[in-house]
Amino acid sequence: MSWRRKVSDRVKRDIGLRIREARMAAGFATSREFAEALQIEPLTYRRYERGEVVPDVELLIAIAALTNFSLDWLIAGQGSVRRPR
Repeated sequence: MSWRRKVSDRVKRDIGLRIREARMAAGFATSREFAEALQIEPLTYRRYERGEVVPDVELLIAIAALTNFSLDWLIAGQGSVRRPR
């Protein structure tokens, strides 16, 4: 039996919307610019924003660090939006 559960479409969409909001608030005007900062393919990043797939934990940590948004907020929409400095 697998311990992994499928991530619902709603959860993927919500995470994608929060990632997009964090990117824009951090001053990255385009998804391409942000993908380059993360050192990933722009198409892959756009799939995250559209909620087609969820980034792995390492990439979520990088997004949180680059945008100064909390990991809790990016994943679950809970907790402080901005990380303490």
